[in-house]
Amino acid sequence: MLYPRFNVAKATEATSLLLSWHGGRMSRIKVLKLLYLADRQALKDWERPITFDEYYSMKNGQVLSGVLDLINNNIKDQVWNDHIEQDGEYYIKLHNEPVTLRKLNKAEYKLLKSIYDRYGKMNRFDLGDLTKKFPEYKSTNSRRRTDIKEILDDIYGEQGAQDVLVRLDDQAKLEIALRE
Repeated sequence: MLYPRFNVAKATEATSLLLSWHGGRMSRIKVLKLLYLADRQALKDWERPITFDEYYSMKNGQVLSGVLDLINNNIKDQVWNDHIEQDGEYYIKLHNEPVTLRKLNKAEYKLLKSIYDRYGKMNRFDLGDLTKKFPEYKSTNSRRRTDIKEILDDIYGEQGAQDVLVRLDDQAKLEIALRE
């Protein structure tokens, strides 16, 4: 099965919004946990995530792999670099305000805002502990890939998850056809 491509522009805008609502600066871990919660809620609400990133279990909970790579500068992306920058070892901050990407739709914006309003006051370690409570989290000292099916199984059950995976596969195939 195919999975749609990681949407760097949406991930950048979502991260920028979270940073903006938080005063322009936030710990990397906290950003990753809030984005994970948002993508997971989007899967529950709409059968698709916001970012289409890959997910991993790590020592401090669930993370979005592509966003982590952007933060660590393992992926070079001009859109990300135009909006977000490192601020010491453990924090990131807005590079440019205001955020003007406009890649997120209104529902995605509202979902991100609701996640921030609900969880934004929690510290990064409590957020990490929260993401460890999901069944897809597997304890590890390094990193372990979380298959999207594990998340969908918890949300929809096995058959419902399979139905969503078929639709995501169709979306990925459409993306490929449109690129050709």
